[in-house]
Formats: sequence, structure tokens, C-alpha cells
Amino acid sequence: MSALRTAAPPIAVMSVGSVGHLNPMLPVIAELSRRGRRVVVYGRSPQRALVERAGASLRPYPDVPAREGRPLKTPIAFLDLVATMTRRLMPWLVDDIGDLAPSMMVHDAAALWGKLAARVTSTPAASAISTFAFNNRFRAPDDPVLSIGTLVRMATSCSYSAGTHYAWERLLLAMRRQVPLAPLRRAMENLEDLNIVFTSREIQPAAETFDDRFLFVGASIGNREPDDSFAWDRLEDPVTFVSLGTTFSDRAGVISRIVRALDGLPGSLVVASGHVSPAEIGRVGARTIVTNHVPQPELLGRATVFVTHAGMNSAMESLAAGTPMVALPQGADQPLVAARIAELGTGIDAGSDPTAQEIRSAVMRVISDPSYAAAARTMGRTLIEAGGPRRAADALLEYEESSRSAAVST
Repeated sequence: MSALRTAAPPIAVMSVGSVGHLNPMLPVIAELSRRGRRVVVYGRSPQRALVERAGASLRPYPDVPAREGRPLKTPIAFLDLVATMTRRLMPWLVDDIGDLAPSMMVHDAAALWGKLAARVTSTPAASAISTFAFNNRFRAPDDPVLSIGTLVRMATSCSYSAGTHYAWERLLLAMRRQVPLAPLRRAMENLEDLNIVFTSREIQPAAETFDDRFLFVGASIGNREPDDSFAWDRLEDPVTFVSLGTTFSDRAGVISRIVRALDGLPGSLVVASGHVSPAEIGRVGARTIVTNHVPQPELLGRATVFVTHAGMNSAMESLAAGTPMVALPQGADQPLVAARIAELGTGIDAGSDPTAQEIRSAVMRVISDPSYAAAARTMGRTLIEAGGPRRAADALLEYEESSRSAAVST
């Protein structure tokens, strides 16, 4: 195993910098590491512990201003990050990838700099999609049209080593000719000949419009850091679990409204308050647990209903556990996920700003109507049967080999 790890070229993984985007890729990284492959993850320094726990090493992005580590809650804000990060990272990244000489790169679908660095360095690349996949038939929300040429020119307002400049100019020319205008998703969905999508075909909207370049591998849920502090012995059925994820967990008003709506219902209420301190929420009933962090996958396996912001990772984890949802989408792609939850019968889309009474009614309806749990279990089976991290690792290694064979034949 160690000989293989030493002999084989490394595999580079290009993170977009968000833990939410990195999380489904971590079990794939762990599977590649288990098979003896060296994996190098490009990302932000705070991700080091997560990356190393998966058996990989981290190369932190240099000179990333603090504002670029803040939550990005709108597509336009994310686009600004993509443009800024691409401009800042490309000179360093092209040289570093050249020195690392990976056999292939797996870049986040939103990491434009990963796609461009792979092109410039002639590195075979695959894409990892942690949201739904998008195309002309299934569009992202807030999908304005912008010039890819303009975006990429922003990324070139810095000098390059002479060895890469010519290839870079050729890439720019090709992109301007082939994609003169493109919607926002083209900057946030940088596709390759292999695109790993972390959901199942049954859950993906308009799945029939996606060709065999898209591999739907289902749920990718790895082993999280152990948490022995949670008070499992306090839980009473039915268990209502509330979480707004990481990025949107600073919304004290929304979380407090949810608690007011659900505190006192039969059974236990568990609230993962994230960035909101339990003191901000105030006094709660004896069967309500408010804590900043919980072991989410394990708790979803115990929960009767999940009140969620409808982030993609949270929704897939809930379905994998067979737990129905009440969705309160707060931004980004969450309205699409919430709509799909309702469309599949796996929960209720309560909207982004429901009243306390609307939240309470939705939760009671999901608890009392067994069809929601049945639909969640059905969709959960599709996530498990899709193959998960092992299937993703198989596909990546096959793609690596086919790329190597194609290079030899030419």
C-alpha cells in the first residue's frame, strides 16, 4: 500500500473553500486514500483537520482575504468570489500544479480556477457537483447572463511565467470563441467529461436531460468527528430536529421563531443553533435541547422530522436516513432543493419566512401523515443504491486510466 502511494502520481482536489461543498467529497478522498492513492487538497487553512482526517494533505490557498471566507448567500456574491479567487490564485496555482504533476484533478464545479488551471497545465480533470446539476433544461435560480470573456479577463490581470503565458492566451481565445455569452451557472458549473453528482438520478430534477458525462453517485456521508457529549438519553419520540446548517445558522430571529413554534409539542425538540448562542434563544421547555452543534447524521437516524434550511448536504443526509423534512429555504440553491423535497412527497416547503403557526402546522402534518416518511425512505434507498464514495472513486480511477491511455496513444 505504501509503495503504491509513493509510486503513483498524486490526485489533486480543488476545493471552492466552503466546508459545505467539500463535505461530500471527503468520503471520496478517504476511499481513494484507502486504496493507497496520495490525494492533495487545495483549500482554506481551516479545512486542514477535515482533509487530514480523510487521509489527504492540504495545500492552503495563499493570500485569501478574510472577507472571502465569509458566508456567501447570493449567486452574485458567489460570482464575485469566483472572479476574485480566480484572479488571485491562477499564477500561483499554475506553477504549483506544474510542480506537483498530478495524474488528474478533481475540481469543485464552482471552482473556475481549478478548471482553468487544469487546462493550462494539460491535467486531466473531473468535476464534483455538490448541488443539483444544471443545464439548459434545468436552470439555477437568479441566472443572469454575463460575459465569460469578461470574467476570465479579470482572472488575467496579473503576470504569468513565460512558460504558461502562451497556453493561457490560447485558452482565453478558445473560451471567447466558444462561449461568448453564458448564464451565471456557466461560471459556477464548470463541467468536464466526467462530472460526479452527489445525489441520485431519481432525486435530480430533469434527470433524463443529463447524459452519461454525469455520474449520480447518491449520498456521500463520511465519518464525522466523534461527539460523545450529546444527551441521547433525553430523547423522547417523536423527535423534531432543527438546523439551518452552517452558513445560515447566524439567523437568531428565524431560529427563535422556530423554537417558539415547536417548543411544547409532544416528544423532544433538538435545535442545532450554530452561531446563535442558546442564551439568545432564551428559556425553553424541559423536552427541548438547544446546543450549538449536534452529530447530525446520527441524529437524523433518530429524528421523526427534520426542520431544515434545505441545504443540499442536509437534505441528502436526511433522505439517506429516511427522515422527512419541513424546508425553510434561506438562500443560494435552497429554494430549488425545498421545491424538490415537496415535489417528491418527502416533506413540505414552508417557504423562507413562514409564521410560527405555519411552521408548527407543517411539522405536525409531517409527523401525523406517514406518507412523508414512506417517500423519504424510498428516496433514501436510491441514494444508498447509487453507490456513494466507492462508485465515485471507481469512476475517477477509471477516468484517470482512460486519460492516461489517450495521452499515450497521441
